[in-house]
Amino acid sequence: MNFSQSTNVELEDAFPFEIRSAWLNMLPPGESISTHVHPNSAINATYYLHAPEACGDIVIIDTQDIAENPNSGIAKAHSIKPKESHLIFFPAYVLHKVNTNQMRYAFH
Repeated sequence: MNFSQSTNVELEDAFPFEIRSAWLNMLPPGESISTHVHPNSAINATYYLHAPEACGDIVIIDTQDIAENPNSGIAKAHSIKPKESHLIFFPAYVLHKVNTNQMRYAFH
């Protein structure tokens, strides 16, 4: 059963979207992905085909406190441990990175 069947909502009508680009990241041992955002996008998604132990957590960086109080200099980092077959959505404007891969290879 999919989302549309379980909620009686047609996804296309409820949330029209278009996938404009997609890519595969393969992190060799010792590699990471530095902090970045995705301009000209509304939402990001990361799907984990495989997620061996220590393959590099994705870190979402919440800068809301800095926006509300620029002198605070405080940003909250939320580390998410990859799990095989999991799909993670987050706004494209949110800073994020991938920690160092400690395994042989990691696909994101």
